[in-house]
Amino acid sequence: KKFSFATSAASPVPGAPADAIGGPVVEPADAGAAVTAFLQAEVDGRPEVAWTLLDARGHQRWPTAPAWLAAQPDLAAPTSFHVTEPTVTPAAGAHSGDVDLHVDVNRRPSLDPFRGLVAAHSAELWRARDENGRWRVAAAPVESHPDLPADGTASDAVKAWVGRLSACDQAGAATLQLEASLLGPADVAAMPCRLKTDWTVGAPVGIDRGGDVQPLLAAYGQGAGSWARLVPVTGAGRNFWAEVAPLGDAWMVVGVAVGG
Repeated sequence: KKFSFATSAASPVPGAPADAIGGPVVEPADAGAAVTAFLQAEVDGRPEVAWTLLDARGHQRWPTAPAWLAAQPDLAAPTSFHVTEPTVTPAAGAHSGDVDLHVDVNRRPSLDPFRGLVAAHSAELWRARDENGRWRVAAAPVESHPDLPADGTASDAVKAWVGRLSACDQAGAATLQLEASLLGPADVAAMPCRLKTDWTVGAPVGIDRGGDVQPLLAAYGQGAGSWARLVPVTGAGRNFWAEVAPLGDAWMVVGVAVGG
């Protein structure tokens, strides 16, 4: 079932430590209600309400409402969500009162060096715990599996990009790139315009399959290994890799690497 209602929780006193407020006006009746209220507060743009529902570990990290509010730019808020039935967590080391809920979460997609990939859609596991008879929520999901566009469409994206570069249409190619400036050697990205030849685009592979991807990892972290793809481009005895990243439902070119 879908949850789209707003929670009615008290806003904390700005600057008050976590133990100086009484928490929500209406205490969540169970784990599902707690996770729903927490995420709905984020959807509604009321992070101060979500803060009242953080578990003890969350309040240790963000002991005041202003501290939690200051962290929001680094925490991608959901735009909508769908909660399924809770299951008692089988995770090793979990407390007996912990309950996990499977949640399908939608967010505004983005990719940057600070937050890394924020997928448009993710299947996540959120944890609620019974703390002295009150249900509270962990600040972040214990698991998150992004729903990426199909790998096959990465080749189509690179084919369109190479076609525009071959026509020396730099402005057109830039619309298929995440940024105007690409990661990797500039002379590699310039080859399609410089060499008047036909280019063949192959099937995408993981970034562990070849090429110097250190600039990519330096820009977006080791997590790029789970979502970035390399697409081989070949023509006139030359070859290179196009590095692509998912943005929403599409693949965007983020860089190039020698080889292919």
